[in-house]
Amino acid sequence: MSYKEWGDENNPNVLVCVHGVTRVGDDFDNLARALCDRYRVVCPDVVGRGRSGKLANPELYRVPQYVSDMMTLVARVSAVPGTTIDWFGTSMGGLIGMALASLPGNPIRRLLLNDIGPSLDPAALQRIGEYIGQEMRFPDFDTAATFVRDVSLSFGEHSGEEWHKLAADVLRRQDDGQWVRHYDMGLAQPFRSSTPETAKADERMLWAAYDAIRCPVLLVRGADSDLLSHATAEEMTRRGPKAMLVEIPNVGHAPTFLHDDQIAIAKQFLTGQAGEGKQTMEITRLHVGKRLSEVAIHNDTIYLAGQIAEDTSADIGGQTREVLASVDRLLGEAGSDKTCILMCQIYITDMANFPAMNEVWDEWVAQGHTPPRATVEAKLANPACLVEIVVTAGKR
Repeated sequence: MSYKEWGDENNPNVLVCVHGVTRVGDDFDNLARALCDRYRVVCPDVVGRGRSGKLANPELYRVPQYVSDMMTLVARVSAVPGTTIDWFGTSMGGLIGMALASLPGNPIRRLLLNDIGPSLDPAALQRIGEYIGQEMRFPDFDTAATFVRDVSLSFGEHSGEEWHKLAADVLRRQDDGQWVRHYDMGLAQPFRSSTPETAKADERMLWAAYDAIRCPVLLVRGADSDLLSHATAEEMTRRGPKAMLVEIPNVGHAPTFLHDDQIAIAKQFLTGQAGEGKQTMEITRLHVGKRLSEVAIHNDTIYLAGQIAEDTSADIGGQTREVLASVDRLLGEAGSDKTCILMCQIYITDMANFPAMNEVWDEWVAQGHTPPRATVEAKLANPACLVEIVVTAGKR
């Protein structure tokens, strides 16, 4: 198994970055450059891909084999006393990381899962399996690069130079001048032999592995991902290690972490600090829009934008319930809940609605964890909205 390495080989802080099913360790070049001052960054080509060797039996292209290989790699890069291992796993690389982090006595300190979880959409898996098994040859690089771009549009917007790199990393020129993809076509075999029954068994095993994880977990999801549903991502915030969730808008499966804003998300989670004795000013934002973000996270503090009801035909009670449900959902995505609220500001359009609003609030608020609160009568931007709530909270 071949791997690229960045930073000081004597650095005990090791970050292992593992790619998706048809990608390579080169995917992490930008991320590695950004983090190699803090980490020894190790980016393997999983067996059957890139510069690594192939397996004689293609049925072994499965997570257990990859976990075994990675345990050997981790042992190799852990020679420095006091070594700690952080893990960044995209798609398949995240499944390997989940399996490793579930083992007793495992060395993983922090785990970042990039658009992957225990429950995966069957149609998306079928699409990926069909793509993997297409043995294709291209007469020139530009034709091959266009194909790679077309099948990778779910990665989101990238510059021409970035698309060129994403293609060049996974294309190889043969002696006859033809261009082919870098991996062993045998990777498709486990997909072909999968059945609904084996898929359900795999899902049960993956949830058991996820529930056994004890290290901090950040789950990054492309907001348009067809592989990892929002419902599964939310469930991952409620069980097992209760992952913190960040969703990246206008991206499907999977975020590439080539861009500075995505790299900042990883850096904030993995390092937490910008330098010795200095807290980072990096901010993680969720549900980023043109005008505002619904959530901003700085260190261990979570700031929610003012939440209003979508159903403005409801009375004050109905609107308040909807707003508080939004607060619950956003806090869950940010790794918190209503017991961790530090301050709440409530704006209502008419103080005559104050008692009815409070009735709903009293049913919702966590007794013993009631936060400081202020309620103000105010004119809201949408006259049909009766209440708007702003929350600041700490992490769980």
